[in-house]
Amino acid sequence: MRVCGGVIIPISTYLVQLATTDEIRGRVFAVYDSSYTGVMQVSYIGSGYAYEHYGVPIVGAISGAVSMLCGVIWLSQVMRGKFHLFLETAEK
Repeated sequence: MRVCGGVIIPISTYLVQLATTDEIRGRVFAVYDSSYTGVMQVSYIGSGYAYEHYGVPIVGAISGAVSMLCGVIWLSQVMRGKFHLFLETAEK
């Protein structure tokens, strides 16, 4: 997960920076970083609860399946050109 996070976080940060104007970039990143950190903390609580009640192998398999589903959905959107339109709009 840490290796994937090391790839995803810089790309995500770059795309947010690319899509925001200089005037609002500080506010956007304040909300972005706060929400990212907050969701991460809540997921730790949820994961700990799930590990205690269902075990590490089951929770790991479910987490992996959800992550894979998100990746497949993202890839299908990229292949359809959905994000290309987003980046063109951000450059204007």
